[in-house]
Amino acid sequence: MWFEFHDTDGRTIFVNMNHATDFRRWNPDDKHTHISMGSQGDKARIILVTETPDEIAHLIQTERKLVSQQ
Repeated sequence: MWFEFHDTDGRTIFVNMNHATDFRRWNPDDKHTHISMGSQGDKARIILVTETPDEIAHLIQTERKLVSQQ
């Protein structure tokens, strides 16, 4: 499932969250959420977005509810 987020410069970025392995903010005062794409150590890609982990989780839950109602 694709979601629209915002990168560290405030620009729109679309991320396929089906390929995300995790998303988090490492410290409470971090301004960006790290979305990990892949799980192969050095081959993994990290995408930084301004949305909080709670906002991302809510988007995923909402999308899953919509899909299950179809």
